[in-house]
Order: sequence, then structure tokens, then C-alpha cells
Amino acid sequence: MDYLKKFRVPVAGLKQGKHLFRFSIEKEFLEHFFFQDLSNILANLDLSLDKQPGMYHLVFEIKGNLKTLCDRCGDDLDFPFETNQEMFFKFGQSPGEESENIIVIPFDQPEIDLSQYIYEFITFAIPLKKIHSQGGCNKESLKKLNEIINTPEKKKTDPRWKELEKLKTFNFLPNGEKKKNNIQ
Repeated sequence: MDYLKKFRVPVAGLKQGKHLFRFSIEKEFLEHFFFQDLSNILANLDLSLDKQPGMYHLVFEIKGNLKTLCDRCGDDLDFPFETNQEMFFKFGQSPGEESENIIVIPFDQPEIDLSQYIYEFITFAIPLKKIHSQGGCNKESLKKLNEIINTPEKKKTDPRWKELEKLKTFNFLPNGEKKKNNIQ
């Protein structure tokens, strides 16, 4: 069975007004999008669909926990998240995106596949920097990182550059004379 099929909302035959849907999002959802920053998810999506003349107004409320790796120590990090988003699906002759939250769909479309939008909302809810709270990082990993950072790096200079370094000390004048520079 197609796992993502459950994220298709049947809109054909819906009466005007608000309709509520609830979805559960698990690890298998992530596997369909090959997003490697997340190893697991357990979240609920409460969807409010308001059918109005000529369009659908959808409000997504997603709340749950993500499992990812800490950017600082590399250990597993359970990250609680919550996001609220809205989209409009309006009827039109040529289907496509009118803007980032307005989608044009054909008049006779029987269902709306929300899986890609849900995936985007989840990924946008993840901060760029994912780290444990103060004191939550793996102390051994942090110790090793500090050792690496504080170890002086020995520069190996290519001998060919030594000759070019001499040129930094002179500035050649148009008549071919050398003028001493103080360039470091």
C-alpha cells in the first residue's frame, strides 16, 4: 500500500464550510522524501479545511518530536517542534503555483495530495543549528573536539611559494626599478 496515500484529502463532494482532518506522521513518512538530517519523527497534524466558493483554505497545525543529530556533539537529539501554516487552493484553468501558499487546481480535481507540503512545513520548522540544551551534549565528544581545536596546526609550506614570497617585498616601477614595499 502507498503510505503517502493517506495524506491525500478527498475534496470532491465536500460541502461548503469547515472540515477537520487528523493525520499521524511517523518515520515512514520521512523515508519517502530521503531527508537524511532526520532519523525519526512522531507528530500529529490537525488540518482545518474550509471549502469556500472557488477555493479551499487549509490551516495546518503540526506538533510533535523529531529525532536528529546534535550539530555540536553528534549524539541523538530529540527535538520538539510545532508549526502552523496556511495554504489556499483555488480553482483555475491552468494548474500551478501562484505564490508559495496559493496553488491553482483544476475544477474537477477529486483530491489534494498534501504530503509534499507537510514535508516542507516540517523541514522549515527545523532550526539551522540543532544542539542540545546547556549541559546536554556528550562530554566525551566535546572534550575530543576541544583537543582538536586547541591543537596547533603545523603549516607545511610548499617550497615553490618561498620564492614568490620574495616578490611581496618589491614593487616594480614602470622604468623597471625596484621599490621596497612593507607588505606583509
